[in-house]
Amino acid sequence: SSHLLTELEERTDRVLIMDRGRLVASGTLDELRARTGQPVVLRASLTDGREEVVACPPAEKIARLRELAARRDLQDLHIELPTLDDLYTHYTGTAEP
Repeated sequence: SSHLLTELEERTDRVLIMDRGRLVASGTLDELRARTGQPVVLRASLTDGREEVVACPPAEKIARLRELAARRDLQDLHIELPTLDDLYTHYTGTAEP
């Protein structure tokens, strides 16, 4: 049990989100992320210095990653998933645990 969400994100296998003493969501981080429908953000750094940013639904993540990874001018790829803070806000409607 903790209110330090970044610490929990690194150490947990399963999450229970409570709001005013009521269980509002439970599952793995991946399961909770998938249920929200919040986009996954892919940031591709290209060899010419440009950055390409793609926001896609979680279900399209693998296909979009393959497209970006196939580019010959790809230098680096970063995946931004909804954080536990984002999930808490989504499921409770408030930003404070």
